[in-house]
Amino acid sequence: MTFLNPFVFIGLIAAGIPILLHLFNLRKLQTIEFSTLTFLKELQKTKIRRLKLKQLLLLVLRTLLIILVVTAFARPTLKGTLATGTVGGTKTTSVFLMDDSYSMTSVEDRGELLKQAKEAALTILDVMKEGDEVYLLKLSDMTAAAPQKEPVAQRNLRAVRAEINAIRPSFIHRTLEDGLRYSAKLLAASKNFNKEVYVFSDFQIGSLRNKTHPGVAENLFPSEVRFFLLSFGTKPRQNLGIESVKLGSSILATGKPFTIKVSVQNRGDVESKNCVVSVFLNGTRVAQKALDMPTEKTVQTEFTLTSTSSGYVDGMVELQDDDLEFDNRAQFTVNIPEKLKVLLVGSPLDLRYIKLALSSRPTQGESILSVAETTPERLSLTEINGADVIVFSNVGDLSVPQRANLHTFIEGGGGIVYFPGAKTDSASFASTWSGELGMPRLLALQNLGSQKDRVTSVVSFGRIDFRHPVFEGMFSDDQIPLDRTGRESKLLSRSLEFPGISMYARFASNAMSTVVIGLSDGSSFLLEQASGKSTAFLFGVSATTDWSDFPTRGLFLPLLHRAVSYVGQKQFLPAEFVAGDEARIGLGGISTSTVTVRNPDHVENLLNLIRVGREGIIRYDETVLPGVYGIYVNNELTKKFVVTVNPDESQTKKSDASTIESMFKRLGVLPSALWPITQTSEAQQEILESRLGTELWKSILLAALIVATIEILVSRSRRKDLTLQTQP
Repeated sequence: MTFLNPFVFIGLIAAGIPILLHLFNLRKLQTIEFSTLTFLKELQKTKIRRLKLKQLLLLVLRTLLIILVVTAFARPTLKGTLATGTVGGTKTTSVFLMDDSYSMTSVEDRGELLKQAKEAALTILDVMKEGDEVYLLKLSDMTAAAPQKEPVAQRNLRAVRAEINAIRPSFIHRTLEDGLRYSAKLLAASKNFNKEVYVFSDFQIGSLRNKTHPGVAENLFPSEVRFFLLSFGTKPRQNLGIESVKLGSSILATGKPFTIKVSVQNRGDVESKNCVVSVFLNGTRVAQKALDMPTEKTVQTEFTLTSTSSGYVDGMVELQDDDLEFDNRAQFTVNIPEKLKVLLVGSPLDLRYIKLALSSRPTQGESILSVAETTPERLSLTEINGADVIVFSNVGDLSVPQRANLHTFIEGGGGIVYFPGAKTDSASFASTWSGELGMPRLLALQNLGSQKDRVTSVVSFGRIDFRHPVFEGMFSDDQIPLDRTGRESKLLSRSLEFPGISMYARFASNAMSTVVIGLSDGSSFLLEQASGKSTAFLFGVSATTDWSDFPTRGLFLPLLHRAVSYVGQKQFLPAEFVAGDEARIGLGGISTSTVTVRNPDHVENLLNLIRVGREGIIRYDETVLPGVYGIYVNNELTKKFVVTVNPDESQTKKSDASTIESMFKRLGVLPSALWPITQTSEAQQEILESRLGTELWKSILLAALIVATIEILVSRSRRKDLTLQTQP
């Protein structure tokens, strides 16, 4: 216990007054005239003893009354953070950590949660004194480790009020732990004795999740730092949100259907029936579904869409309104290629059948393939940059510059189709394709011996993934047999036209490989290899009749067309980023030095191009709005990318006290340092008690009042006894 006014204890001298008066009354003799001793003899000894006890009790009560009054004026306190005698001169450093995310836009009886938080912050500013310093830190200003703009300690409280009033909700999602970690750095640099952190938030589950830091306990804050937790939002919020919109494994072409996969989450406590999900393309509603959404679940659904135009097609998925609207809409964009530029690399003989197949016209419409060819020796950077897909046939080793250019092409999303041949060997394949270009290893070249007619073979087709997009539209669903698990049966009801094979390459599949068409010995006839943003198809046989008669079979033309279209579409899939994150996008080998980025509000930013090797890259950090962004080079649209809201922001269920304490404990903060404030009206009192301690003067004054009441009652009783005893 400490006393805020200890000098008042000088007044305890007054406690000796009742004692002096008592002693003085004992010595003062009172003369009473009487004629006989009969009256005195009749006094009972017990009454005299009772009278003396009451006199002693009055002495104690009057002395105690003076002590209590003096002690009350000395202002005794419990559990204060400021030392006695330094209260007036101690300065405070405070960090106001404001959750300005869109979950704070929920409206309750007292209004919007963010508005309530701002009003509470303004109320707390009234506690600050001249010389105190305040850091105003918004969660939306934070990156993973620090704010984008360095906060400054503000001693002008009027300026702090203006900054608080100017706060607006942000689509950027950051966790409270991000803000607390940076608050620790700010307080560590402060020289003030008293240090405080004020957290204004709805404390939803999504704001407490932090995937960037391990769960190891740290000691970031000194023990004297106090944390005031002002929580807003009392009623449960029913919120459905769009978690993601992904393009399905479709081959993009004008007039042909493609699929999008939509994930919708329900983080409320009530099941939602017949939730309407609508899809728009270029502003027109093209599809709609009704979903039943169980509580605490995510439901995935697919929409099949068709675009009649090429180029970028912007779309939007929309949910019906609920308590929070910010996550009810998600935009996407699809780039339907008008022309797919295909570069063939190989000798004329090795490219003969490939060129014939890709130059053929489709049965309906016009071909979107634009075919060019070159030899391995003449393969240049200009040709690589001008292609969407490169088809290699019987190409052995490549030069170091060619490999570097191909690596950049693959990193940018370019597609590769590879056919082995006579120049294929383990050494050249390992140095060129398995090494820098990320292809699977070549195990061996399997020679089955010469076959005169190539009609039969030692091997045959094994498992075939008929659900793969390269087979889309080639067979009807009832032609694809399924086993009891719902997968394609190994025993096919019909057989693909199997070519006669005399030699084939055996590739080692890995975690990024998918066998599209397998062979009966476990190797692959067609292997899909994912590598970063790109996709490659590796055929097990050559594109000539030296290894098989596959180029002369009916399967060769449609399979090659679809393989080229499939690997080429990765080049046209827009990049996707989360609001607040930096967008890093490669633009290939463009020659210009500046580009323009246009955000969803049509605000333009001019950026300098960064050169990494031969590729131009932009780094854009103004991703504050969800939606579709455009990249323009010389006023022409070059690429688009999408910015989405972090799905954790839709996790609006309130965290319980134990979860909040666990987060602080992980940062080295004990529960005794946490001061939850449930009523804004009590915030000032809670803050003062944390600084000065809990003052006891009210309780002591109440005790003094009780003592005074008892003293009055005892005094009246004593006077009554004296009157009875002195009557003749």
